[in-house]
Amino acid sequence: MIFSNTTILDIDSFLFIPIETGAYRSITKRASSGLVFSPNGISNYCQGDKVYVSDNSHVLYLPEAATYSIKCIQGDICPLINFRCNSGTSEIMSFPTENSQLLLERFDDFARTWIFNEEKDYYNGMAFLYGIFAALSLENSKSELRIPGVLKKALDFMHANYTNPHLSNDRIAKEVSISTVYFRKLFKKYYNISPIKYIGDIRIQQAKVLLKEQSLSVQEISYAVGFTSIYNFSRAFKKSAGYSPNQYKSMQRVI
Repeated sequence: MIFSNTTILDIDSFLFIPIETGAYRSITKRASSGLVFSPNGISNYCQGDKVYVSDNSHVLYLPEAATYSIKCIQGDICPLINFRCNSGTSEIMSFPTENSQLLLERFDDFARTWIFNEEKDYYNGMAFLYGIFAALSLENSKSELRIPGVLKKALDFMHANYTNPHLSNDRIAKEVSISTVYFRKLFKKYYNISPIKYIGDIRIQQAKVLLKEQSLSVQEISYAVGFTSIYNFSRAFKKSAGYSPNQYKSMQRVI
């Protein structure tokens, strides 16, 4: 499954795209990856000799650098999330969903916190995307789209305590009153990522915010986001972002 080893690197935008019946669009080398579906309409996405239908029962994954065309059969306003990830595929993929209304409600919930909030909540953004990835990877999407309350509580605790370098699976599991083994399995089942990897992603995202602000040194930022050494921070940051923290910081000065 495409999302089983996918890591979110950044969230570019969340949009509602209006598309009229009969409209035709051509996309060349898409700038980022995307998830799109049409809750009340129908559009055909053509890539080479393959046609993928976007409607209320199919969510499409649009890979970075993909070239394709879109033909709208029935107009709609389509939720679209643009993001960067390490999926490693160049082909559009279609995922069936049995509960498009529930999926749309989840998109709407995230839209309210993303589009209308000047300070983007990357943590909830990542949680949302990982949850969608997991839901689309499960056969029984109708029941599995409902994230258990214990996981929501765990996520809240992780977001509030990611700066603690000693945050561990044991500590999180104890906080939500379940065993460590069960917590790891449950988290991986619904988010297709380990809890520790998820915490690492939160730290890197917050580090990017602090690096853009230019007010702290790289060493200060490494400790501020929960790393125990600047070496470990630099290695993890470069693996995720493709640049060292110093390179990333310098890039922000000229943007």
